[in-house]
Amino acid sequence: MNRIVFGLVLLFSVAVSAQKIGVKKDIILIDKVAIPVKIETENRATKTMGDYDILYSFTNTNSSELFLQINSIGRMLVPNGAKESWLEISNADLSKTNAIDIDPDYGVSKKKIISFLINKLEFFDLAGNVNTDKINAFLETTTESKAKAVVNKAKNQGKELEAKVAAINPFVQQDLSITKGGRMGTEVIGSVTSPNEYHETRSTPIQVYDVDGNLIATATTDIQSPVMVTLQNGSSFDYKAKRQLSKVTKQEFLTELIGELIKKGNSPW
Repeated sequence: MNRIVFGLVLLFSVAVSAQKIGVKKDIILIDKVAIPVKIETENRATKTMGDYDILYSFTNTNSSELFLQINSIGRMLVPNGAKESWLEISNADLSKTNAIDIDPDYGVSKKKIISFLINKLEFFDLAGNVNTDKINAFLETTTESKAKAVVNKAKNQGKELEAKVAAINPFVQQDLSITKGGRMGTEVIGSVTSPNEYHETRSTPIQVYDVDGNLIATATTDIQSPVMVTLQNGSSFDYKAKRQLSKVTKQEFLTELIGELIKKGNSPW
């Protein structure tokens, strides 16, 4: 008897997962048949290239009632690195929200998220019947997203490092001396040698020196590539510059480089 029950459950699971999910004019399709659930998509602006923030709103077309909102979020903590991705699932008025990690068995695409809602969370079925009890129970139970926690920790650390840089407020002057106290600062704490354009760093790397003329670090960059920094102890790191190195942006670019060195704690400042 148990084998029969297990076989039926397995057969049902395979049948459900085999359903072809589609979206046409915002209406969800199951095996090319429309169900009474509408999904609207809003791509929100992000500050960093490679990040994404997509809001999916789900409406019961029979009642025109918005019953679910899902924010699919991805953040890249290091240039060209892996993304930390998660879902923030909310009720219609956003008064209740739970964050949950992306299930690797499903993924982050729109169709995969719909499949996740149907097959894993069971928020609505293949006929489009909304299960408000399942949704309410999920939102009443606090969940934790490890990916979101990692990003929040990085944000907090970032604020501490920004404060560290702000306390020194370095600025690279036109003569490429590094001063403390911003553009109007007069206390020289080091110097830089640098070409005017990013592509020139391939043959002539940027060089950063302390106030005594000791080499601290070298750096290279290229178009759409992170800035690669090598320290005198042989270690290295990279970061995504806000603006690329050019004759016009040279001081801004180099000032950001000094800030990144201060953040890493591998400078005399």
